[in-house]
Amino acid sequence: MPLRLSIINDRIAEYISSAGDAPDLAFTKLVYAIFRDSDYDDLQPEDIVDGGEDKQLDVLNIEEDPVTGTADLLVLQTKNTESFSSNGLTVC
Repeated sequence: MPLRLSIINDRIAEYISSAGDAPDLAFTKLVYAIFRDSDYDDLQPEDIVDGGEDKQLDVLNIEEDPVTGTADLLVLQTKNTESFSSNGLTVC
């Protein structure tokens, strides 16, 4: 197993143990924390949109900057699998 994958798997196992999250949720929260440079628990439940008819989206997060009046939109899809089909197509 490559070192990076081993580190990610160890981190996910740690979060599953400490937070009691399911493996897929732990992976999604880890990816979110990396992208947002935030803590594992910073992903809010209302930002998780994973479910039926969601076009495979897992997180939809909007961060507004009150000073500039702008907003950052993060649309996140995660896959916690050993292999990933790169030829699958979803039309949105």
